[in-house]
Amino acid sequence: MLKALEHPNIVKVREYFEDDERIYVCFEYLKGGELFCQINAKAKNKGRYTEKQAARIVAQLVKAVDYLH
Repeated sequence: MLKALEHPNIVKVREYFEDDERIYVCFEYLKGGELFCQINAKAKNKGRYTEKQAARIVAQLVKAVDYLH
C-alpha cells in the first residue's frame, strides 16, 4: 500500500525486502533532514520561524494527512 502513495508531501517508498527476522524499507532520498531536527536547531540558536514559514509547513502537513484520509 505504501508503494502506491503518490503525493509531493509524503516520502516515496521505493522498495521493500524481508527476511526471516526483519523487513527492510527503501525510501527515496530527501535532502534537508527532518522537520523535527530543523525546529530544534532553530530553537537552540534562538531562531524563530516567521508566521509565513510556519503556515507553509502546516499547510504541507495538512495536505499530506488529507491525502492519506
